[in-house]
Amino acid sequence: MRARVSRGERQLLYVTAVLAVEDRESFEGDLSAESPPDLPPPSECPVAEPSEAAPLPPPFTGKVDLRIHPEDATALLGEKSGNPLMRGWFRLRDDEPMDTHALVLAADAFPPAIFNSNLPVGWTPTVDLAVQIRNPPPPSGWLACRFSTRFVTGGLLEEDGELWDDSGRLVALSRQLALVPR
Repeated sequence: MRARVSRGERQLLYVTAVLAVEDRESFEGDLSAESPPDLPPPSECPVAEPSEAAPLPPPFTGKVDLRIHPEDATALLGEKSGNPLMRGWFRLRDDEPMDTHALVLAADAFPPAIFNSNLPVGWTPTVDLAVQIRNPPPPSGWLACRFSTRFVTGGLLEEDGELWDDSGRLVALSRQLALVPR
């Protein structure tokens, strides 16, 4: 499926989606060189809540339950680790069941990993976002998420994301291309 959003002759957004049936049989030869991020329990992670006093996180985070790893949350207070990494927990509020739409939302819900680098913190508009759903999402529970940036070149950055269910199963991968904050 493809969708395009334009204003007059100017293209603002282009989306490509590949959709598949969720009842795939499990493949016994699954291989992963990674494991879920090592996170403290959600209760020990700061809640990312919008505030009128601060521009981050954005207002939509009031609609989800987003918890940032304490070591990464300091970036939102101006104390950067120097490591472009953002980890934490994600789930929908009010026991709303998780679906593939929620996985796409989770892939773009966290503050950019680049906020922990030595670049300015500011608006980081997405140029391209790809989300690969690898397994059906759990109907409830937390997703353990890790986002990292390895390359910043030509005014663009990439961010790779991993989303894991609470049983340690990879449910989605993402790759985002965005403009570097100014």
